[in-house]
Amino acid sequence: TQFEATLENGEEKELCLKGECTPYKWGKGIGQMGASESLQLWNTHWEAPKTHKNRFVRNFEKISKKLLKNCGGQPYLSKRCIKKFKQHVKNCEKYENLNQGTGHAFCFKPSFKMFAKKMLLAFSQKTTVWQEYVKDKKIHIRPKKIWEIIKESSQNDKSLLFANSARIRAGYINRGAMVNLSLQECVNHPGKLPCNYGNLSNTIGRRPASETSLGTPAKYLGAQILKGEFINRCHVWYFAGLCGPIRKNSLLDQYTRIYQRDVGSLPTLKATAL
Repeated sequence: TQFEATLENGEEKELCLKGECTPYKWGKGIGQMGASESLQLWNTHWEAPKTHKNRFVRNFEKISKKLLKNCGGQPYLSKRCIKKFKQHVKNCEKYENLNQGTGHAFCFKPSFKMFAKKMLLAFSQKTTVWQEYVKDKKIHIRPKKIWEIIKESSQNDKSLLFANSARIRAGYINRGAMVNLSLQECVNHPGKLPCNYGNLSNTIGRRPASETSLGTPAKYLGAQILKGEFINRCHVWYFAGLCGPIRKNSLLDQYTRIYQRDVGSLPTLKATAL
């Protein structure tokens, strides 16, 4: 999102305004937060409360858009924009103070915190999806670790294990729960479909809940699977470090340096894994 603080996802917004809207609505800000996740997960307002007694709070979106017009979205910031960004940070601090610590999706601090938490969740070896099974003619669910799914799909190939893990985790940072839901679809899909990076985008959602299958969550809940969403997106491959050089001081570069300092060297990739 290139530090464009007031950016909104135009395609998602257009669909929503046409009536194809989920509680998520559309992504906002540099963190691209959705309406349904902002307050509950990140203690962040997707939209300023219109009933707030303070006029500054009620008009925060308009103030931010006016202040930061033509700032962000470019590789380099002008001195004029740097001054405006500093003012925006002060405005965000004022907003939080007037809302008992709750931030706004247009602000940097909550967006960075959200991204850091997503990174932590994506790279955790404890993160799970729900696998269905039948017992006593009833459907039950049990947690299945995503790390186990990645290992199973890699078939004891260490290079493929690293590549699958990098792609899926980079995809999660970019597409959030859609990646986890696609993994969940894959482990519950009839037949033996390896749940690797390539197959996730081609997994077809199952039928709605019935006596024999829990089915895919309804779209109106905001639960969507990938369906080709990220398999060919170059920036996911780039972020995963699977093509092109890693940009100096990028998030991946910083993460890699910290990982190597605290854990050890990264596995060496082989061309066959790509």
